[in-house]
Amino acid sequence: MTEPPSTAGSSSPPASSGPPTGLTSAVLKDVLTLDFSQQCTNLQNQYTRMHGRMQLITGLNTALLPALAALAVAAARDDVGYGWLLLFPAAGMLLSMIGYVAGANDRHLVDLYRTQLAWTAKSLLASTKVPDPETVYRTWAHAGRDPREVRRIVATPPRNSLTSWRWDPVSVTRLPALLSLVFFLVWLLMLLILLVIALLQNALLCPCP
Repeated sequence: MTEPPSTAGSSSPPASSGPPTGLTSAVLKDVLTLDFSQQCTNLQNQYTRMHGRMQLITGLNTALLPALAALAVAAARDDVGYGWLLLFPAAGMLLSMIGYVAGANDRHLVDLYRTQLAWTAKSLLASTKVPDPETVYRTWAHAGRDPREVRRIVATPPRNSLTSWRWDPVSVTRLPALLSLVFFLVWLLMLLILLVIALLQNALLCPCP
């Protein structure tokens, strides 16, 4: 009488004890929905932080200008040394460079959050098993869409006017870095002018024999 074959050394995998496929899809959909909502909040908060930083950098740079003018008047009356004037353009250049780096990083995060939202939106549509999710996504103007894509998707996009327009190279998310760069160039020009004036004054006070 033959014995049944032994299964002690069998390497067959055990039966799956995971949740049913339908439950897994439902959980995935919920997770993606919460993730999409959180990413929308992250993008909105990023806009708020960018606006606050732009106000701070612009305000500090603007405050340096009247202080520089007042010190220039005092230097003209010989109340203070002319060298003190050079501190203001140097401080403005440092401040503008910090603003430029922060603005460029902020713009990078905006692009990253928009890309993240686009990926999550596509994954969310795929989890709902809608027919032809790519076509549905192309008509979905979600919060992560680039404004140029939104204008293409929306049937009646807003028209540009004297008080309402948008130009992509100087959009609000690019403006902080661009504005800081402009401030940096202005301060650099002022520093060069002050250095030239200082050299001319030294040449006049100490003429060569």
